[in-house]
Amino acid sequence: TPARPPSTAAVKLQRDYTNVNLGTPMAMAQAPGDASRWFVAQRNGNIVSFPTSSPPNTPTPVANLPMVAGLTISTAGEGGLLGFAFHPRFAQNGKLMVSWTSTGGATGIRSLLGTLTSTNQGASFTTYTPILGFDQTTATNHKGGGLAFGKDGYLYASFGDGEGSNDAFINGQKKTGFFAKILRLLPRALVIGTALLA
Repeated sequence: TPARPPSTAAVKLQRDYTNVNLGTPMAMAQAPGDASRWFVAQRNGNIVSFPTSSPPNTPTPVANLPMVAGLTISTAGEGGLLGFAFHPRFAQNGKLMVSWTSTGGATGIRSLLGTLTSTNQGASFTTYTPILGFDQTTATNHKGGGLAFGKDGYLYASFGDGEGSNDAFINGQKKTGFFAKILRLLPRALVIGTALLA
């Protein structure tokens, strides 16, 4: 990790990858302990990867989330593949957490949290296991979907308030439900089928 620059340092933006076509990128991350390549989540449900040195113009597809999950992704409004996070022990268990929206449910769109699993260090992800899902509101915006593992080992999952205009559902003022919340999930306590996530 580079040293933190002084607060008086000048800020300059620099384009590192000038010719890499990332499509509609929603999140970009490297697997823990592996700085040799980037993974990019695209809004349409694809996840692609490219090496940090000499990247190609077209990254390599490693997952098609809707196909692996057997569900139809919803990109209506602000939906789609919204976030992902590598499990801290990805090198051992191959697990990648994903937050996305699918069609279906009472309102025609659902928020989903699940796990993609790779058996070849991220060259491909061929298994999807659902963790939780809930029906979205009838509005098409504010779906959220950020994911991150904290230093405490918990998975933090954020969801938007699902609001339309004028705070129609007042979800941000409610203490219950999934809307406008950050969930803290302990990986070892998440039962995935018959196996623990960690």
